[in-house]
Amino acid sequence: MRPLPYRCVLRGDTIREHIDRANENQKSAAGQAGISKSYFSQLLSGRREATPWVRKKIRACPLFRSLPDDALWERIPLAQDDPDQRD
Repeated sequence: MRPLPYRCVLRGDTIREHIDRANENQKSAAGQAGISKSYFSQLLSGRREATPWVRKKIRACPLFRSLPDDALWERIPLAQDDPDQRD
């Protein structure tokens, strides 16, 4: 499988604001998305990449269905010599 030419990271501030406006908390949002609270926290802080599996879980979560993809995550192009690029 060819690697993606980009990596995705969640827009933590936007997602946190959306969670607050919905009168929810991170634990509840993580549970609704089917992701552990600690993993969700790492995603929001940018310490973890939003893999296709994660993006699918978040997109399916009722709390985030109204937000467009570009509000949920950012695609960051990978440089050709990026050591994080996977084969």
